Amino acid sequence: MRGGGSCPDRRRCPRRGPGSCPLPGAIHPDHRQVEEGTRRWARAAGLDSLPGHEALLGHRMGEPAARVLPGTRREAVRLLGDLALWLFPVDDDYEDGPLGVRPAGLADRLSRLLYAAEHPAATLLQRDPVAAAVRDLRRRTEALFGPHAGAAWPDSLRVCFLSLLWAYPGIEQYALMRLRSGAVDTFLPFLEHAHGIALAPAERHDPRLAALKETAAFLIGWANALLSYRKESTRPGRRLDVVPSCAETGRASPMR
Repeated sequence: MRGGGSCPDRRRCPRRGPGSCPLPGAIHPDHRQVEEGTRRWARAAGLDSLPGHEALLGHRMGEPAARVLPGTRREAVRLLGDLALWLFPVDDDYEDGPLGVRPAGLADRLSRLLYAAEHPAATLLQRDPVAAAVRDLRRRTEALFGPHAGAAWPDSLRVCFLSLLWAYPGIEQYALMRLRSGAVDTFLPFLEHAHGIALAPAERHDPRLAALKETAAFLIGWANALLSYRKESTRPGRRLDVVPSCAETGRASPMR
């Protein structure tokens, strides 16, 4: 789920040409307020006080959210930024914490977080900052986009959480897992709601739309893996990455 990172040895890093995008760049006019609001929310939830997450506020998720939704309500942009920031401690539990090598314990942890998202009034995990934050995200989603959106959001979390329980896969298994583990399914509904898009059932289940969503998930997930490989490869913990997956199959070395 994480991305980015600089190359520790620039002499060994391949040069990358400038990227291009057919869409003009844009950012929400309130992006500074969004960024500060996301930081305040994380502090209020206690996410930055979790062991090993002292640098959480340095991820600046408010600004990317403001670029993704440059023309919508500020509240919608804040919600997207807060969701992205919340996913970091979830990702760290999976990759860097002791649960990363204990699938049963990880399944228990994710099931409890999912229940907190499904039932915000439940007493489960009352003193857990990550659970408190997901309750707040669920309530705000419902308040901003309606009860149907609030109730549907945990379904996308369930898909993402399930993918985190995979063992170390080969490249074919990795390709399938990455369609879900990048949390693209979790973010896409927010974009629909923020833009006031209401798809009819026939539209939502159109094979062409499904193919478009999978293509987006594929490109986002693999770009994330390639751009963050050098940073992630220096960290201890469980790693599911396209680079070692390719290397293990003998199709390419990590440097290639």
